[in-house]
Amino acid sequence: MEAYNALADAGNVEGFMAYVHNDYLGWSYSSALPMDKAAVRKFVEYEFKASKTVVSNIKPAGIGVFGNVAYVHYYWTAVYKDAEGKEKSASGRWTDILMKQGDKWVMIGDHGGRTSKD
Repeated sequence: MEAYNALADAGNVEGFMAYVHNDYLGWSYSSALPMDKAAVRKFVEYEFKASKTVVSNIKPAGIGVFGNVAYVHYYWTAVYKDAEGKEKSASGRWTDILMKQGDKWVMIGDHGGRTSKD
């Protein structure tokens, strides 16, 4: 979780997407329907171009591991610069569902999003 969130903070699309399983299906608060990996890539590419993370923090709230499947519930906060260079802050919560492939945990699903007001 920390590895792919650090890649997201750095704006590394390919690095982040390497942690998303090909059969991923996730559902953010802002989406009417769950999204597959291809849809996530479109939004990640857009978001990484439209804003830059200045600083972020993750606080795990619960973790469970069951063989090669795990979940992580966590809170996040971030300060970012929007496309106009204005600093803004955001916070929210996520649940990531992970599966171990070799020595790497990859996301097979997630749910959550921003809970702060814009």
